[in-house]
Amino acid sequence: EEDEEDEGRGAREAAWAGYLEEVGRAPRQCLRYQLGGKALWPEPGEPEFGACAGCGGGRVFEVQVTSEVLNLWSREGAGEAEWVCA
Repeated sequence: EEDEEDEGRGAREAAWAGYLEEVGRAPRQCLRYQLGGKALWPEPGEPEFGACAGCGGGRVFEVQVTSEVLNLWSREGAGEAEWVCA
């Protein structure tokens, strides 16, 4: 059980370190654009966004608002993010 906890902690720490490294390359960025790319995620594994609620189609990564902007946004009371498809 302890080994599993250590393994999980190690995976989280590695994911967080990779996230910080990537964000550190352009610390002042507020948006990331990469059509068909992958979201930058501070946790192990890929986030699951599911199919579009409007049309049922698959989603393709295009743009990501950085965590710094989301933090500011949440302090301003902007509400929750909305996932959309084109």
